[in-house]
Amino acid sequence: MPTNHRTYWLPAAIVVAFWAVAVFAIITYINTVAIQQSENLTIQAHALREATQQVLSAMKDAETGQRGFLLTGDPDFLTPHEIGTKKAAEQLAELNRLTGDDEATRAHVARMEQAYQQQKIHMAETIALRRQAPEIRISDEILELVKSGRGKSAMNSASQAARNILDEQEATLAATEAGVRERVSDRDYQGFLKVIDAIREVRTAGQGATR
Repeated sequence: MPTNHRTYWLPAAIVVAFWAVAVFAIITYINTVAIQQSENLTIQAHALREATQQVLSAMKDAETGQRGFLLTGDPDFLTPHEIGTKKAAEQLAELNRLTGDDEATRAHVARMEQAYQQQKIHMAETIALRRQAPEIRISDEILELVKSGRGKSAMNSASQAARNILDEQEATLAATEAGVRERVSDRDYQGFLKVIDAIREVRTAGQGATR
């Protein structure tokens, strides 16, 4: 009797349908959590890149102000120098906060901090000497300090450390964004396939029962 057979597999069809929906819901939840984590990583990577660039920019501003004062003896040039020095310290503190437990990035930030301290000491020495005689031409002692390459070495070290941070964060962004794209495209597709497979199983069971 076909009617009885159809009645027999209907409960199984309902169970399979509920199972498919439940599996799809679980997959959706897991992927949603993973995507949220990816978004957090993306935000952090962008923040790290921004803070890194701000440190370098501030160090360059401080150096520009220092050089202007050394060349002219005009104390107005010390304003951008002091602002740059302060901003670099603030952005380095922000970098330390953002890196968290990332040992590789922390090592690069530590290198930037060391370069910043070296630059700060070097600039303070030259500025102090220039302040002793602001009205005359720049002294040979100051010129020797400038020519020593200490300031350039500090900036090169900071720039290399910054480049390492930027490259690592760029790689993190690329990997994270690729993962998000993959999850978003797979989430609906895989769920769709599971529902289709479940329906096929129900139909196969129903067809077998009616024969």
